[in-house]
Amino acid sequence: MTLDSDPPPGPVGARPAAPLVGLVAGPALCMALAALPAPEGLGQEAWLTAGVAVWMAVWWLTQAVPLAVTALLPVLLFPVLGVAKAADAAQAYAHPLVFLFLGGFVIALTIERWNLHRRVAITIVSLAGVRPDRLIGGFMLATAGLSMWVSNTATTLMMVPIGLSVVAFIESHRQDGMPPTLAQDRFARGLLLAIAYAASIGGTATLIGTPPNAFLAGYLAQNHGVDLGFARWMLLGIPLATVMLLAAWLLLTRVLYPAEGLDLARVAAGIAAEKARLAPPTRGEAMTAILFAAVALAWVFQPLIADVVPVSDTAIALTGAVAAFAIPVNLKKREFLMDWDHAVRLPWGILILLGGGFSLAEAIQTTGLAAWLGHLVAGGSHLPL
Repeated sequence: MTLDSDPPPGPVGARPAAPLVGLVAGPALCMALAALPAPEGLGQEAWLTAGVAVWMAVWWLTQAVPLAVTALLPVLLFPVLGVAKAADAAQAYAHPLVFLFLGGFVIALTIERWNLHRRVAITIVSLAGVRPDRLIGGFMLATAGLSMWVSNTATTLMMVPIGLSVVAFIESHRQDGMPPTLAQDRFARGLLLAIAYAASIGGTATLIGTPPNAFLAGYLAQNHGVDLGFARWMLLGIPLATVMLLAAWLLLTRVLYPAEGLDLARVAAGIAAEKARLAPPTRGEAMTAILFAAVALAWVFQPLIADVVPVSDTAIALTGAVAAFAIPVNLKKREFLMDWDHAVRLPWGILILLGGGFSLAEAIQTTGLAAWLGHLVAGGSHLPL
């Protein structure tokens, strides 16, 4: 992500054209559908649900308002339109997967607060060696590993400065006035793209890696009775993420941006120096590592634990989150692993976004809109092309 891609500044309060068009088009399309009779075989409630879905889709696509604000439309409109009672529409915002992400976010913020993620990243990169392809692989492994537990954005924001420092270190050792060599240019491009791709790939490996995972798990649970728990997700997610990570690494280092002949001995020395500058692990950092390991292991072995204690993935996440607020680091200073001053940075918008998606999905299912669309698609598949 570069600042150069941002649009030029405009007057205060000015918006691009697309959001303004979407701001009007969303409710206009919803009202137009509501004014028309429902298609044959579709109830009025389902037809109104389709109108709300179109409204939300337009606002989400054009970002007419913040994404989380759009996600509030179901709890606002469904009771007004008679699609669902307010309590039923709001129930999805307290979906267990929403609280699973809430607990995961608290644990991730705890990791960030004590800089445990930086130590892990620098350690992995320092073990990668001096070959360009291995160094890029080390960055990808560190990024993907962190992105399994910390948000993709936070992981990228943490890893990009480390990657840029490596690129800057290479450029600082070329002769004055000389442009970067082809190998240096390829390495820089490949490294930054590797971080971006690895963050996205790592987010697919665990249930809390990225919000779309929760949407899929919630949909399968609500509509097909398939319970994708944490351990079950990892059984599929980790192998797929490993294959995608290896494929991305080969594509970047062998096909798109090979950087043979680039001497990274000095870079390795710089990374080693960065590792040496890391302070000894603090009490908070060590206790965070223990808490994280305990929660991760509990998620992995949840099916076995559930045979003894009826505990879910959500309960494990919330236990870890509450424990972070309760475990003292320094009792004299009243310092704990997590406090509310840091917790306010929680991505509340994502939690609302998840709830809005679940509420809309529930209405689509219960009103019969999903079944009608399924029959429509199935019937259309026999049409001649």
